[in-house]
Amino acid sequence: MRPLINKSIDELEAMFESAHNEADSLVALERELARRSKPRSAKLLAKVRHALVGVAVMPTPKQDVLFEHQPPRSVQIPLLETPAKKIPALQEGLLPTLSLDDAYKVLRLTPSASWEAIETSRRSLVDRSRPDKITRLKEDQRAGIEAEAKLANAAYLTLAKARARSSP
Repeated sequence: MRPLINKSIDELEAMFESAHNEADSLVALERELARRSKPRSAKLLAKVRHALVGVAVMPTPKQDVLFEHQPPRSVQIPLLETPAKKIPALQEGLLPTLSLDDAYKVLRLTPSASWEAIETSRRSLVDRSRPDKITRLKEDQRAGIEAEAKLANAAYLTLAKARARSSP
């Protein structure tokens, strides 16, 4: 709501001169002038904002409730207690063990492929198994795509381990 919308810039300047110590008037002026784009309005807005710095603006009753001082509550967030080796998705037992050649075949790459190509290939194979992409498929098609994603993850894990062993 803009109660001062019908006022001219001359009237707004006169209002500022007569009520430059009243916080409510200054706030109303600031709200109206912030929506105007003329140079005179911009100059008056700067004066109003400067005047507002020296005047204590009282919060509205709604703000009083919102900003009521309450001591901060500390909440203890438990850390992950289970080491990564014990998380089922990361256990090697769930993923088949592949040779390096088989891993490259699953990812449809050659052994000379860059690490970025390996990551991209794995990401694209796993992306096909996203739930929003496979919900409309038949159960056997869904199972095939999910198995392909598990194989892609197993291949990636095999290549990642090989890369970790070969790097110093």
